[in-house]
Amino acid sequence: MNNWSKADILKLTLVKQVGTARALKIIDNYKNFDDFRHNSTDYNKYINKDNLFSFDDLQQKYDYQLELLEKNKDYNIVTYWDDNYPTLLKEITDPPLILYTWGKLKKIENNAVAIVGTRKNSLYGKLVTEQLTQYLSLNNISVVSGLASGIDTLAHLNTIKNNGHTIAVIASGLDKLSPSLTVTHAHKIIESGGSIISNFEFGKVARLQYFMLRNRIISGISKSVVIIESAIKGGSLWTARFGNDQNREIFAVPGNINSDKSKGTNKLIKDNLANMLIDFEDILISLGMNPKNIFKLEEKVIEFKKEEWKQIYNNLSFEPLHIDTLANEIEFEMPTLLFNLLEMEFEGIIRQLPGKYYIKN
Repeated sequence: MNNWSKADILKLTLVKQVGTARALKIIDNYKNFDDFRHNSTDYNKYINKDNLFSFDDLQQKYDYQLELLEKNKDYNIVTYWDDNYPTLLKEITDPPLILYTWGKLKKIENNAVAIVGTRKNSLYGKLVTEQLTQYLSLNNISVVSGLASGIDTLAHLNTIKNNGHTIAVIASGLDKLSPSLTVTHAHKIIESGGSIISNFEFGKVARLQYFMLRNRIISGISKSVVIIESAIKGGSLWTARFGNDQNREIFAVPGNINSDKSKGTNKLIKDNLANMLIDFEDILISLGMNPKNIFKLEEKVIEFKKEEWKQIYNNLSFEPLHIDTLANEIEFEMPTLLFNLLEMEFEGIIRQLPGKYYIKN
């Protein structure tokens, strides 16, 4: 690297049209950024002549990065050569030379799983995400996702709920997160000990094409990728494609063949582009974990205060059951059933879902 400092590398990545391959050549051929800058006749061979940059503009952009780093001490930059740069990300084609980070970037090595899916998830998708994130957190596996609404946000928040570690990869500069709800979720991730990362500099607003670049980073830092729900042209399918190109283990949750939210995941399975996820343990085995060392989700032993509670509980499962069906099965009068269900909810034994459906908690 000669005498290239972190500041030099940052400046170089801010130069228009300098991707990783060109940047590495420049770093190999010049002592530092100033050496590159002052050899103005040389840098034409690295940069398109029709798009020569202004060093004055570059300085303004660089100063803005420093200003944001000074204002927010939780912001940082991690270069390709730093110890906490994700190991797996170095293996992909054209890895970013710099990651912008918010919060402490934990060294995750080979124990991160990406969970992605549709922004308009079904109840089924929500429940699978909750169960999977609880399972991964129990086994100290980091959960990676994209902080989008729907499955992504559910993955992050439920990991936090289960005291797990989560990383969000975004498609804008860290200072350009939106909408406000996303910013609120980002703060929860930071407060839980997780981190937000981006390969876009401060000041960059999210654009459609940036999400695809974001997706390759999500799969790039993860050992395995799980697609919970996706439409036939869903953006999360790109994460699966990138993951396949990066030799990641891809899993897809099978779903209702009549649901648009499952057409993408079902097609991944049909086309042999993903493993059908029917056992969470398969994910951990793909990470190289010994089945003997894997913790499994188990039902809690419950002491029922009433016989009615036991009857209700034994007729529920983790598959949502409508209150009318439940009433028919146990032959309780509706007022009695409603009262007992409410008591059981307060005790945390069961959960009520939208539409008067109930499941074991």
